[in-house]
Amino acid sequence: MSGDRPRIRKAGPRRSFAVGDRMECFIGIDVSKATLDIASLPEAESWTVTNDDAGLAEVLPQLVERHPALVVLE
Repeated sequence: MSGDRPRIRKAGPRRSFAVGDRMECFIGIDVSKATLDIASLPEAESWTVTNDDAGLAEVLPQLVERHPALVVLE
């Protein structure tokens, strides 16, 4: 390590989320009994909906619009 700056990532090129002229989108959904907590990268957006039919009806059009490359449920 050089100087007093800590190394916070490995050396080398940074990973790009770009595919052609658009950015790839990744969605993470934390599932609980009452809510779905959704996060979207690389936009760094997050929101919460209820874990019921109304919440799903709210989130599904948003997911379709984003065309995510990957959706992860936890």
